[in-house]
Amino acid sequence: MGHYFRRRHSSRVSVHLEAEIIYDSIHYAAFIENISEHSISAKIAHVEHTWRDMPETEVTLIMKLNSGKSFQLQCNKIWSNRNTPHSLIERVAVEIIHPPLEYIHFYHALSHGDTRNGNSIGDTLFDRRN
Repeated sequence: MGHYFRRRHSSRVSVHLEAEIIYDSIHYAAFIENISEHSISAKIAHVEHTWRDMPETEVTLIMKLNSGKSFQLQCNKIWSNRNTPHSLIERVAVEIIHPPLEYIHFYHALSHGDTRNGNSIGDTLFDRRN
């Protein structure tokens, strides 16, 4: 679980971004709810297996910005849950393994409310709800 618990104090920023999570060659459509410098929380809609029963595992998360730009991030699954056993929506939290510098700049631009800087790297839609 690495840095996740040590860095949990970092500010989280609410966003509305599409993503794709790839695990074991299976692509899952996802919706990112919030980000921090080292972790991401997302919702996945699927009917297959539950991620909750899977051990901590490495996944690839592709964060899609509204400009068409994307970040491909290697991550470790930290936790996942469903509201009910039959829910088709699962919430997943992942820790970013070695976040790229461009992602860190993106996060800091959003966390400090610098929309000009955030737009300059390609994102035009985000929602800060603090």
